[in-house]
Amino acid sequence: MKIPALHKNVRKEKSVATRLHIIETALTLFAKQGFTATTTKQIAQKAEITEGLIFYYFKTKAEILSALIETHHSFINKLKEILQNNTTSSLENLLLHVAKEWLDLLYREKELTILFFSMAQINPRVKTALASVMNEGQKQLSIALKQKQKQNEIQKKFPIDSGVQIFFASLFNFFLTYNSLPQKSWSARSNRFTEDLISIWIYGGKNYGKN
Repeated sequence: MKIPALHKNVRKEKSVATRLHIIETALTLFAKQGFTATTTKQIAQKAEITEGLIFYYFKTKAEILSALIETHHSFINKLKEILQNNTTSSLENLLLHVAKEWLDLLYREKELTILFFSMAQINPRVKTALASVMNEGQKQLSIALKQKQKQNEIQKKFPIDSGVQIFFASLFNFFLTYNSLPQKSWSARSNRFTEDLISIWIYGGKNYGKN
């Protein structure tokens, strides 16, 4: 009785590995030559599989991109790690770590980030996948900040969820404006921006509702 179950697990693991292999191969080609210029035939050739196998796992090329957002974009895991490592950090240090890590990730993967957001404007499936990632990130930070609120580091009436949305929106707008800067200029400007953003956010968090 154990043999069929074992074979089933092996098949499942092989299926997961094949799907991931397609996603990672597509990532390489999307980053190198762009989403539009990349064909499923090229992905199949690069992955050394048949094009039909790609369509077994993904109905369209956009579906591969959606899966890429869900599996490759590492910010959610990175955010969880930051929050876990900074449970006793001050509010300022916590927000500073999150802001810098997120901006660094966007800049390191700027071609893909821009691709994700541009495709989200025209493809509902990609839009849904990207929104899911963003919402999960905002949810994780909101939970951590509500703990800070309970510890009286943030005013009780301060709207955490709205504040977190504004926080991430500000960072992304900065990325869209300055992502073409060379590394050195990007680092200097992003550091100044994040410090200013955190100062403004903390001032609002500590003084919200005061007359």
